[in-house]
Amino acid sequence: MPRQKRKQVILPEATPVGVLYTTDEVAQLMKTTRRTVQRWIRDGKLKAVEVGGQYRVKQDALVAFQREH
Repeated sequence: MPRQKRKQVILPEATPVGVLYTTDEVAQLMKTTRRTVQRWIRDGKLKAVEVGGQYRVKQDALVAFQREH
């Protein structure tokens, strides 16, 4: 059986408020789609902040979400 290539995930740099992930980065980490991540945010399941019209997810919010789901 051939080996599957691993996708490289580039983690964002830390900011003064901690690590912030884009919805695309969260989707890669959670192995889902960006639309699913956006739905989680819209439904209040995943906490996020809006920065310049785009959502960013704090690392601690992502960890909490992973523990709950």
